[in-house]
This record gives sequence, structure tokens and C-alpha cells, in this order.
Amino acid sequence: MKIILTIVKGFVIGVAKIIPGISGSVLALSLGVYERVLDIAGNIREIRLRDISYLFWLMIGILLGITLFSGIVKFFLNKYYLMTMALFIGMIAGGIPSLVLRTKFNFQNIILFFIAFVIVMLIEALGSGYGDIDVNGQLYFNMGITEAFTTLIPGISGTAIFMAFGWYEILLDLFTGIGLIKTRISYLLLFVLGFVIFGFIIMKVINYFLSHHTSATYSVILGFMMGSLFLICKDIIYLKISVFNGILGTFLFITGLSMNKIIKYS
Repeated sequence: MKIILTIVKGFVIGVAKIIPGISGSVLALSLGVYERVLDIAGNIREIRLRDISYLFWLMIGILLGITLFSGIVKFFLNKYYLMTMALFIGMIAGGIPSLVLRTKFNFQNIILFFIAFVIVMLIEALGSGYGDIDVNGQLYFNMGITEAFTTLIPGISGTAIFMAFGWYEILLDLFTGIGLIKTRISYLLLFVLGFVIFGFIIMKVINYFLSHHTSATYSVILGFMMGSLFLICKDIIYLKISVFNGILGTFLFITGLSMNKIIKYS
């Protein structure tokens, strides 16, 4: 049963990574996955068999979510954007109370919260792309580093950053069947290498701050998370919403909240 729940959590995180504007790590945080993965990374020398099993099944779930549901999610985003986003907003919002309880709202933490919130706004404001991109090994290594950063920092939208740097289409091509055929294996390995090396470093850094500056770190994470939610909700506000869609969206938001609790605490 625990294996199935771990796969389900990974699956939901994988699906979330496909959706523009939603950070997979935010959902991982909401579902109680984020801290456990950091804890395992922070105590790598004491890793146990059950930790390896947990990471393995979590990764299986993430890969299944990305590969099996990419087309389905894109369909629902195009046809039923409000309802799809309402469900995921609910799932993300379900994790906010537990973060608030871990944060002491003193002057320093409030400042850190707003700095993190503003950083998310600035990243979103970067726009969409530079000019021509020189595609080479260094680019794929840099993309791996960037993917690790946006995957492991809650609230930072990888889509926004990759679009700002003009890398988004290149990244999509890398993980499609045709893209894999066209891309040198060495490029793919460089991407993975950049992700693994930087991912390990950033997990160690976050784990250190969570251990030694717990309240301040959660204030920053909460700022990233709320900034991400603000941007998603901002896009929805400008939509023309019928009464029926509004009611259905509210129902799906509540469903998302309930799903968060069920998946997290089962």
C-alpha cells in the first residue's frame, strides 16, 4: 500500500511539472514528499534500503506522470483550463497551513517572505526568450543545472525561466521520441550530469538551512509558494468565467484540497 501511495504522489508531481506556471516541488512540499527527499539527501551516508525503495518508486511515479499524461494534461489545459488549474491550485493550497505552522512571523521572517515573493514575480517578468541559441554541450549542461534549480526550489516556475532564456522548445525536444533520436546521447548525459551534480548540492544547502534556520527557511519557501499561487490565480482572474464553470471550478478546488489531505496522510 505504501508503494502505491508513493507512486501516486510521484505521479501527481510529474503531472504538475507539465503544467506551465506550476512548480512540481510546490506540490511535493504540499504532499509531504519534499522534506523526506531532502532528509534522505542530507543523510546519504546513512541511507537505508527503504529510503532507496522510496526514491525509486517516487521516481517511477514522476516518470509515469510526465510520459503518460503529457498529452492528456495539454488537452485539458486547452479545453478546460479553469477546471484543470482549480484542481491543482486546491492541491497546492492544501499544503499551506502546515507551512504556516512551521513559520514564526517575526520581522526577519516577514522580510524574507516578501523577498522570496518578489523573486517569483521578477522571474515571471523576464519574458520569453533571447534571440538565436547556440546549441552545444555547454547549453545542455546549463539546462540540467537550471532544471535542478527549478525542480528543487519550491515556487520557482521552470517554464518561466526556460522561456526567458529561450530554452523551452529545446527542452521539450530533448524528451520527445524524435528529439531523443536527433539529440546526441552525449548531450543528454550532460543534461543529466548538470541536474545530478547541482541537484545534490542544492539539496545539501536546503537541508542545512532547514536544520539550522528552520523558521527562516520555511518563510522563504512559503514566499516562493505564495508567489507561485498568486501568478496562477492572476491568470485565472482575467478569464471570462460562466456561473457553471465558476461552480465547477470551486468544486474542483475543494476536491484538490481533499485530495491533498488524503494522499498526504494516507
